[in-house]
Amino acid sequence: MGKLPHLVKPQRKIPNESMWSFRNWRRARVLKRARLDEHRWQSALSRVALTRGFSADELCRLRELVILFLHEKSVEAAGEVTLDDDMRLVIAIQACVPILNLGLDYYAGWYAVIVYPQQFRPQHEFIDDADVVHVEDDWKMGETWEHGPVILSWDDV
Repeated sequence: MGKLPHLVKPQRKIPNESMWSFRNWRRARVLKRARLDEHRWQSALSRVALTRGFSADELCRLRELVILFLHEKSVEAAGEVTLDDDMRLVIAIQACVPILNLGLDYYAGWYAVIVYPQQFRPQHEFIDDADVVHVEDDWKMGETWEHGPVILSWDDV
């Protein structure tokens, strides 16, 4: 994994572990070996308001998803931002909250989160149904594409 050096062993097993697959076997190994520092985890959770009403079971499942997310997805800096492990952890928590009951496979097909320091202004050209070419160049806080990557503004995370 390499991105979070201080990890704590999770208490639960990954979902669907009873159905053997290489993916589940690999994820179980990642979770068995992972250590997430409790202080670091609690600090990151406190920065994500969405998690404040979660039960102990939900927080346990979220922790596992976050560990797996950080193992399977790349969180990369762009522009002048310098990402540290705590920033990656906050991004991973926010990414995993919506899929808490869906599982990490819901995010299959893309591999990277790219983080800009602030809002960014990409320029996209597209042709509408009347064959008219449009150029879009609005300021954005984030952007996703069907097969990735996910692009975020750290100021807005």
